[in-house]
Amino acid sequence: MNKERVKYVIELLGSIKPESWNYGTWAEDFDWDEVDMQGVPHCGTAACAAGWMGLNSKIRAEGFYVDSGGAPRFGSEVGTVAVADYLGITYSDSTRIFMDLEDDLTEDDVDLEHGDAPTTDDVTPQHVARALQELLDRA
Repeated sequence: MNKERVKYVIELLGSIKPESWNYGTWAEDFDWDEVDMQGVPHCGTAACAAGWMGLNSKIRAEGFYVDSGGAPRFGSEVGTVAVADYLGITYSDSTRIFMDLEDDLTEDDVDLEHGDAPTTDDVTPQHVARALQELLDRA
């Protein structure tokens, strides 16, 4: 595990505004022509944790980026494999945290009606940060 990268992603997740968060997509409504000099997309962009990683200028400088279709890439890898390689975590942990985290949520984590199951809409940046912190704590 690359602990420094994981810590930086946890910090990054703390800065994401709710209106810019969508766990259900890598990145949407962004245009590289509309990204400012610091690598920050203009209004309307929404992304999940991996999407925001790929839009972050510091992380992009290390070779992890979001391609024109919105998918995260690192080296020759794409999606959760790219995330796993960049962070130095297992593919299983990458998939669980960056694609399937709603499966880990309970009624204590989100406000659900009795019997409802969490969906990707219920996953917040804080949930992803907590899951990454748990990985760090076990490392």
